[in-house]
Amino acid sequence: MFIFNESSALYPSIYLGFNAPSDQRFRYVQHDLCSTIKQPADLGIDGIIIWSSSANMIARCPHIESNMNGGIGLLALF
Repeated sequence: MFIFNESSALYPSIYLGFNAPSDQRFRYVQHDLCSTIKQPADLGIDGIIIWSSSANMIARCPHIESNMNGGIGLLALF
């Protein structure tokens, strides 16, 4: 059975729609972070999932870590 058929949870998709080269995909403005992380929390969402593709992960890990220690991580605390 498909997982979505077994749950009453909602699985909305919140994408930034940012079509840029991979070296620019980590530079979101504060408004984008607020729209994708803080607003769902303000609406009572219990959690969010942040994921990425596995392509070029070794090169991207430092960027992901930097974002989690900065803007995204700080917003996730609220």
